[in-house]
Amino acid sequence: MLLLNCTSSVAATLHNWLPLAPNASLLQQLPTKVADQYRASYVQRRQLQIMAKPLVSEGYILLTPQQGLMWQQQLPIKQTLVVTEKEVSQFDSQDLPMPIPMAAQQMIKAWAPMMKQVIQGQWQLLAQQFHLSATEQSTPLQWQLLMLPLDSSIQQALTRIELSGSEGIELISMHQVNGDVLTVELSAMAAQALSDRELSWLNE
Repeated sequence: MLLLNCTSSVAATLHNWLPLAPNASLLQQLPTKVADQYRASYVQRRQLQIMAKPLVSEGYILLTPQQGLMWQQQLPIKQTLVVTEKEVSQFDSQDLPMPIPMAAQQMIKAWAPMMKQVIQGQWQLLAQQFHLSATEQSTPLQWQLLMLPLDSSIQQALTRIELSGSEGIELISMHQVNGDVLTVELSAMAAQALSDRELSWLNE
């Protein structure tokens, strides 16, 4: 699952990054707004310092701003993480509840709002916790952003987050203090009615 623990295709040090105000024109023009639903398939690569090859997983993300965030890993093993305002839940391959250690719950509760803000392009909120920059070449149709944490609690876990996309967000790369890198490639899917299972999980 997506617990913070493939390096980015483009290292941050190779770019000239230009600071961005939260209300910068570029940010306002990025096509990252979410109305009723965001659904995307993903390929996640988790490169650990102690391993030569990344751990790869696949699945899909579902975000409904009114209900919450669902992150379902389908390969190599099905697991589903559901985060709503009320609680954090996890389900196994049979869709049965799984216990979540308290430390993991706290980490997820801290991570989920940030992920939702990134997907929804809520730059004003993100700017309260991150310094935002963009490459000189960035345009609303092809962009790369850099987020450097300002919050001391985030700085203890992350050195930076890199985002890139075109018609929507396509790559999220989270660089951890310990050298591990988590990269998530996203491919937007057409919105569709929530399944009975999705409704059940998000409305619990």
